[in-house]
Amino acid sequence: MKIIVKRFCQLFFLSSLFLLAEDFIVVKNGEAIAGIEAGSDLPACRNAVQLIAKYVQLSTGAKLQERSQGSRVVLKIEHGDLDIEGFRVRFLPEQIMEITGGGSNGIHFAALDFCE
Repeated sequence: MKIIVKRFCQLFFLSSLFLLAEDFIVVKNGEAIAGIEAGSDLPACRNAVQLIAKYVQLSTGAKLQERSQGSRVVLKIEHGDLDIEGFRVRFLPEQIMEITGGGSNGIHFAALDFCE
């Protein structure tokens, strides 16, 4: 039961963040507006980037380009501050959506939630 409540809270929180971020556009009219970046070379980050890019392309037809500047979604892992299965989404200046996982599972769950 505790895990179900935790997942519900994570989904509710993530959904709320997307509602607040009206101006962060990933795809518009079938064209990618934002890019995507792995914040580290960890396999879990690379896999999360590939997962998001794949499903954005399947659902919109737009191909997200990997880039380290401009409007982009950045995926990274930070150990310590978050639960290993948890994640955080922040909107930074310069049109950056930063998705941080507490571990390999956390960044994977974040990528899945993004795709939903």
